[in-house]
Amino acid sequence: QTRGVSHHLSGMNAPRSDMPKGSPGENAMRGVRKMSMVNLPQAMLSLWVHARQLAPVGEGKQQHLPSTDELLAFAFAAAFFCVAFGIADFVLYIWVHDAFVRENKKLVTLHYCVEILCRVPTVVLFHVSYSRHYRYLPTLILFIVDVLLTSMLLLVSRLSMPDRWWDLFRCSGARTFNYRSLMQFLYSLVVSVMLFVVNIVFFDPGMIFFYVNQAFYVIKYIELAVMLHLIRKSHASSVMIASEDLNKFWWVELTLAAMNAFFVWVYVPSRRAE
Repeated sequence: QTRGVSHHLSGMNAPRSDMPKGSPGENAMRGVRKMSMVNLPQAMLSLWVHARQLAPVGEGKQQHLPSTDELLAFAFAAAFFCVAFGIADFVLYIWVHDAFVRENKKLVTLHYCVEILCRVPTVVLFHVSYSRHYRYLPTLILFIVDVLLTSMLLLVSRLSMPDRWWDLFRCSGARTFNYRSLMQFLYSLVVSVMLFVVNIVFFDPGMIFFYVNQAFYVIKYIELAVMLHLIRKSHASSVMIASEDLNKFWWVELTLAAMNAFFVWVYVPSRRAE
């Protein structure tokens, strides 16, 4: 009985084997990442809901954006960070799981934070600038054009990767329309919808996404330039934001786009080549 009591006491004094690994800060961040991943659909919806509250669609012309409310700004910022961390964790733990991604988790998170910052604010301001007069039509046109272009990139990868662009039309014309072609087209559309905001397949080394990763950012930067031009044109005819603030927004978005291009075409490829 004495041996049993001493063994029980020694077991109480021994360190527990089921304690989480890492420091308390690492465990807290691990919990935040799991919560952000689970909260990703709600965070995406929150971004668009608060974007609609910034400027309700179809209302008459106003002189200033009703964006001075601190609670609305805080909710928008919280939704953005949840989306950024949720997408990064979705890529890290679900979509891609290779050695490079596992060893560069902070780089993956930073890349998606920069990419979302150089994409989402411009799309939101573009929507806000034109929705008062044209409702959802400009944003819908942007969405359709982007999805169709990205779908074509995905279809190129599935058409035996033609060497020349005219081979794509030749292969497409030679193929008969069947159930498999329909499924490939629908698959490309579904993935393209997910890629409208951010390129979740950038770190995927699979050849099916080769053409997407080659030309995706060229399309996005062209869309960014067009949207910034149209935003400036809209605000020139109807002053909604002070010109100084609009110029700051321009330079911030261009700087973030340059950082994103550096990550995409210089830094990440060099790190993979090491």
